[in-house]
Amino acid sequence: MAQNIRLDVKQISWMIVLCMCLVGVIPAVSAYFSDDQESPILDYVSPANGEIFVDVSVTIEAYVFDPDIAFGIPGSGVDFQSVEMLMKGKPVPFFIDDLGNNKVYIHTNLPASLPYLSWIDMELKVSDNAGNTMPAYRWEFLTEPAPDTTPPEITNLSPPDGSSAVVVNAQIYCKIRDNQSGVDVSSITMHVDGKPVIYSVINLFDEVKVVYQAPEPFPYETSIPVRVSVKDFAGNTSVVSWSFTTQTIPIGPAQLLHPEANDFLNYQLEEGIIVFSWTYDPRIEYYRLIIKFVDYPCMEKMDLGPDDYIFVDENTIEMHYGLTERDWQDISELGDISWFIVKLDGENGNPVSPKSEIWFFRLADPDSVVIRSPTNNTKFYKFDTPPIFVWDPFDNAVSYMFGLAQIGVNGELIGRIVTAEIDASDTTFTFEPEYWKGFDNGRYMWTVVANLPNGSRSDFYNLYFYKFSYPNLGVPFPIAHN
Repeated sequence: MAQNIRLDVKQISWMIVLCMCLVGVIPAVSAYFSDDQESPILDYVSPANGEIFVDVSVTIEAYVFDPDIAFGIPGSGVDFQSVEMLMKGKPVPFFIDDLGNNKVYIHTNLPASLPYLSWIDMELKVSDNAGNTMPAYRWEFLTEPAPDTTPPEITNLSPPDGSSAVVVNAQIYCKIRDNQSGVDVSSITMHVDGKPVIYSVINLFDEVKVVYQAPEPFPYETSIPVRVSVKDFAGNTSVVSWSFTTQTIPIGPAQLLHPEANDFLNYQLEEGIIVFSWTYDPRIEYYRLIIKFVDYPCMEKMDLGPDDYIFVDENTIEMHYGLTERDWQDISELGDISWFIVKLDGENGNPVSPKSEIWFFRLADPDSVVIRSPTNNTKFYKFDTPPIFVWDPFDNAVSYMFGLAQIGVNGELIGRIVTAEIDASDTTFTFEPEYWKGFDNGRYMWTVVANLPNGSRSDFYNLYFYKFSYPNLGVPFPIAHN
């Protein structure tokens, strides 16, 4: 048994008793021992049972005493030879100090420190000199973790170090982990572009996420440095620096110019050519023009290069799409046409911009007068405000003949007929308010005919209708053609 014994006066007295036994007083001593019927009692143990984070160089100690037989009669005392201290089932070296009054102090004399962060199982066995054995006492404690000398780990840098073409409103973040003493969140600092910033912290299961969202977008095509520092609760420091480069100025959609939204193209005025124009981007040479017929599964896609369009000015380009009168007339019967532009990265290339707005236009029948206003089924409710009649010039007219007539439900003439000759320089007509008030409620038809240089009139014309009613008569309105 590994132990060191220190003798005191009481131990010497017991040696005298032993000598007396040898000279004939053995019966008296035996009687004294036989009166001791109580086992030793454990008074205190350290580390205590269940204690955690105990210093690995701790002295394991216990205080044991042997109770008195009766008042003033001491017990037989702890039998030093019976003491055993076991760690994980194996004996460990220890000292025993006699404190007097049948009390002893048992403490370890370990040759090395205990392992870090380990549960230590202990057992103590003690008997007294009368042979009474204390029930073995078992307990355990947990040693401290190993000293934290490892700084926190900073990972998941975003945007990644060295990345390019990063959007200018990118969120900056990283994750921090420390598996020992833990991350000291109050120590975190973040610098972006050399300036301290206010960040937010998100606590995850075993790490924290540090997030920064700039209040304004970063400049385009600029390197943005980031620096994050942090300490753990043991004082270990980590610093990580990285940078990223923002995107180039993005390529936005083209802006459409002509045909304008909801335009109505006149064959004579356009001279049979549809002019598509849009804004020019000096970074882009190639464009894709998409034309669709809204009510039919027809589409035309044209990839245009520098040889396919012309410059109107430094900011505007246009493409001419010529049609014969017959083609123009056929297309006019197809209804609304949509068109938009996409910028390309090269000849027959891929789109590099969002598509432009989608605009709609129509082609007017080349054999008809192009009436601009009021169009078919237009309603007028203000009896004191006359309409303004507008049309496109046609047939090189020297003047125009304007006509207006009230009609019935079936298109028959039933009321006032008004005609007026209009100078060729003017393509509008209206009434004086007082004259207009004299018109009855009802339905009216209007048209315009060209007076030609040879004294004749144009061979074609259009009939357009509008409603003038207060209140609304609620009767279906017929549609008539020339």
